[in-house]
Amino acid sequence: MNINDAFNAVKILSPDEAELYFQNNPIESYTLLDVRQPKEYEEAHIPGAVLIPLPELPDRVSELSTDLPIISYCRSGQRSYSAASFLKGVGFQEVYSMSGGINAWEGLEAQGAYDAGLFLLQDATTLEELVTIGWALEDGTGRFYKEVEGLIDKADKAVVGLFSQLATAESRHKETLMSAYNKITGGETRLREDILEKHKDLMESGTSISNAIAAIKRAKNPAINILELAMQIEINSLDLYSKILKGSQDKAVIELMGQIIEEEKGHLRRLGEAIEGLKL
Repeated sequence: MNINDAFNAVKILSPDEAELYFQNNPIESYTLLDVRQPKEYEEAHIPGAVLIPLPELPDRVSELSTDLPIISYCRSGQRSYSAASFLKGVGFQEVYSMSGGINAWEGLEAQGAYDAGLFLLQDATTLEELVTIGWALEDGTGRFYKEVEGLIDKADKAVVGLFSQLATAESRHKETLMSAYNKITGGETRLREDILEKHKDLMESGTSISNAIAAIKRAKNPAINILELAMQIEINSLDLYSKILKGSQDKAVIELMGQIIEEEKGHLRRLGEAIEGLKL
């Protein structure tokens, strides 16, 4: 198993390239996928777009045709990038993300996606290595969530509380991954130090913690940027654990990965609800 199967380089279309594609291809020949929340879609969307919010995508993949190219978009390019990567990971061949999202489409200031470089980690070929990477990324994500608590307006107690709970969940996931690691290795209790060192500044989106924090501090609307990045983290994590589940023959490992996957889906739903509650 190669980690490139779990995290996939995504093809990017600029808004101009997307518009040219729409002009040259009939709407029935591709799927234009909006992965924002319903409230965002109602406020403005590209004509012909199908709405499947990112938190619902893992359970609604069957609604999309594998025979048609998919062009995904969101608000800024973050959620659509993760959606496109996820869809490639489950077998869709021609998937694009529109850079800058609907902000760029409407001529507003565009942020684009954070660098999600996990597709570059092509050295992982065993379940042992993938689980170790997963543990390292859970550790980084937990540290990120604790740090962003301090960047959210304290008046928004619900969002602050959400990130506190997410940080706690990452600690539980590390324990679950250690249990899986023990099953895979036959009782080994020490993770490989070289893998942990290589990924110490990364979180589950493949993004550098320090780079993400710096970008959030520069953002004009840090709350939605934090929530979008958190969704990117959770969908990519779900993607990785799905690949570990499918690659394992051990019933205990499969059960453990299934538990984490369901939790990640729950996290995505709660993050989507938090975005719905923001004044955009």
